[in-house]
Amino acid sequence: PSEEGALQWSDCGASDSVMHFLNVTFIPATLTYIKQGTIAVEEKDMKVVFKQHYFVGLFGHGFWLELFTIKKDLCQQSPDLCPFLAGPFELVHSHGHHPSWTPSGRYKNVETFFDAKGAVLGCLEIIQRIAHAKH
Repeated sequence: PSEEGALQWSDCGASDSVMHFLNVTFIPATLTYIKQGTIAVEEKDMKVVFKQHYFVGLFGHGFWLELFTIKKDLCQQSPDLCPFLAGPFELVHSHGHHPSWTPSGRYKNVETFFDAKGAVLGCLEIIQRIAHAKH
């Protein structure tokens, strides 16, 4: 089992993006993320690219090491979300648990949302500490 730290998040989209995030809530027991925001236009098809990073600290300095990239079609994966209507929205997803082999440390997830033509709609960055319990 792991003890999950508080998360930091920011809307990393451009000021003129059509999609903005207003709040992100984290439920540690189930690793559930609740993302709330607004979108200015209706989208019939939406894709998202998740990029996961791990912070590597060396001699008082550090850098984010990209671990993996996942591309998902939100409408294909969750048809009940689409069409994405203009106005407020809520996205909920759960991880269940972090594998026991996951190293403790700081993780950054950058989620970039795209329309069907590949134009960026918005961006969300989440930074979180994972600290496995000592036995």
